[in-house]
Amino acid sequence: MSIKEELRNLKENLKTQWDELKVQAHLAKLELKDDLSEWENDWYHFESSVAQKLDKLEEEGAEALEALRKSGEKLRERLDHLKKRLKD
Repeated sequence: MSIKEELRNLKENLKTQWDELKVQAHLAKLELKDDLSEWENDWYHFESSVAQKLDKLEEEGAEALEALRKSGEKLRERLDHLKKRLKD
């Protein structure tokens, strides 16, 4: 195989890989957008729950606070996971 042919093959191989990577990145971005949208919906639910629970804090006591803490921790973990995926 001549150097010209090798360079053409290398160029085509790199172009193919680049095109595949662009498609994969696009699909990953769409998936990440869906995940972020789902997280946002959960956030609004959490935010609303916090407001409601804080209003009833004296009645519900420590159980409500623990439930909110767990819910907040789950959201934080999911957000950390999404941020990590975005960096990868």
